[in-house]
Amino acid sequence: MVDICIGYKGRRYLLELKIKGNMSSEDGVGQLIGYMEILHATEDEGRLVVFDRDIPKSSKTLIPVRIRIVNGKIIHVVAC
Repeated sequence: MVDICIGYKGRRYLLELKIKGNMSSEDGVGQLIGYMEILHATEDEGRLVVFDRDIPKSSKTLIPVRIRIVNGKIIHVVAC
């Protein structure tokens, strides 16, 4: 099941969490889209957060965000 589902003002927001190396980002995106369809997410946007142990731990490191559009759904892929 999805890692985090936030209900707020009648809407559902889904977040899937992964650790880099355990599963590819593509697999995580596919998994998140499946959850969005199963749970009838009210938003056509989801977030995939990938924890990368190789990113420097400096507080000045910017968190890269990639936006993917798959099956009409917008997926924000965040590496941190």
